[in-house]
Amino acid sequence: MDLGLAEKVALITGGSKGLGRASALALAREGCDLAILARTSADLARVSAEVQALGVRCLALPADATQASDAERAVDETIDRYGRVDILVNCAGGAAAGGLFELDDVEWRKAYELKVIAYLNFTRAVVPLMRRNGDGRIIMMSGTAGKQPAPYSLCIGALNAAINNLTRGLAEYLARDGIGVLAVSPGPVGTERWGGLQEGMSRVKGVTVEEARETILESIPLGRIARPEEVGNLVAYLASPLAAYLTGVNVVLDGGAMKVI
Repeated sequence: MDLGLAEKVALITGGSKGLGRASALALAREGCDLAILARTSADLARVSAEVQALGVRCLALPADATQASDAERAVDETIDRYGRVDILVNCAGGAAAGGLFELDDVEWRKAYELKVIAYLNFTRAVVPLMRRNGDGRIIMMSGTAGKQPAPYSLCIGALNAAINNLTRGLAEYLARDGIGVLAVSPGPVGTERWGGLQEGMSRVKGVTVEEARETILESIPLGRIARPEEVGNLVAYLASPLAAYLTGVNVVLDGGAMKVI
């Protein structure tokens, strides 16, 4: 299916690994030119090569998403290169798994900066351009812990809940400007963070990592965790004209694990 994304320009924070990389590759397969951002130049170069091998252009921008000046510079460089930004995928950072006493104030503040402040920085940087164009899509990477809290992921859940709230508020605020704002909430995904989730649960519940893994898998009706490309494909669809009437929505991708209607 052609999603109508050919020659669009997408800017992806946290684009060097995990769900950011998966989103970059999915959008590249649909013909998007990309700007990807992360702190580590070597990782960015590797993903940039993967993207360009798919036949599109890719601008690799080392940046600290928690700094508003870096966000503004990255957006300016993307505009200088491509002349536009049609899609923003906020995917930078994330919190560590842990219970009440396992993460100190420094770790909570660091996670807040990486998740909430970084998302705000890039949203503020792209919205004026999208407003002038009368069009744009902003995708926020959240997670199911923001809707269904767990004692072993308190920080993750609190920050994802903030992202969910921000998504809904921004969607209404920007709708008349032609800008759609959506959140994607994956359950466990086979990225580097999967191991940390299992370890966090094992510490809080006093079980082995293997027992934690089995508990998590048993809670998922499909019996497996998501593949990164499944999340990337969802991001590409939500960023496309085929989803133009969707805004303010938090799309859960968890294999049926959440017991809500």
